[in-house]
Amino acid sequence: MCLDQVKQRSDDSFFTEEHVRFLLDTFRKYLLKQQELQKKEEITDNNYQTICLDLEVTNLLADVPCAGKMLKSKNKIPMLANIGSVYVYPTSYFLNELVFVTREKFIYAGSQKWTRNFIFVTTDPDGYLYFKSGNPQHYYLDSVRMSAIFDDTEEAAKMSCEAKEKKCEWLDTTYPIDGYLLSSLIENVVGVLTNKLTIPEDTSNNANDDVTDLANYLAQHLKNYGKGN
Repeated sequence: MCLDQVKQRSDDSFFTEEHVRFLLDTFRKYLLKQQELQKKEEITDNNYQTICLDLEVTNLLADVPCAGKMLKSKNKIPMLANIGSVYVYPTSYFLNELVFVTREKFIYAGSQKWTRNFIFVTTDPDGYLYFKSGNPQHYYLDSVRMSAIFDDTEEAAKMSCEAKEKKCEWLDTTYPIDGYLLSSLIENVVGVLTNKLTIPEDTSNNANDDVTDLANYLAQHLKNYGKGN
């Protein structure tokens, strides 16, 4: 849809699908962040993606088997967009949701007697999911589902539960954004591609200059793109 509109407005423009995808993901995050900060509505399920992850038990400290064990994901997760919430479930949705916490809270999670048997989950800078619980039965978990808003929608789509069962191309998947935001998303992407961008007004009541940050981010990427990167 973006490329079709660009062709209607310009006869000499050529852009790769990768470049368009980057712009879609960039403006998607901006629009969702503005929606979250304005608190007009909650971020709906339409904006989330669900990935499936296999788990394994590894040494708490690499090459130090006596230091204890830790349950972790076999693969790195796509980078989180820090928008909305993060949900982690066993493979079956009918089992209890696991408790996702920050890395800082993960250290102390389960220290109280009434939360000792909860299964806590967090991410680490290395990109993996880590699990802990006072109940050793959690080591028998071999896979989980994770729903979140990810930075890179294509990367998340490749790790979706459906993709594990059958190969799905990113272009054949439903783009994770509410329908009423779609026209704004496309208009801003086409605006960049045709050099007629009008960056959305920053109406959020926060201390950050979100518009300037977005403009600088796009300018740097477009500069690199022009160099063939």
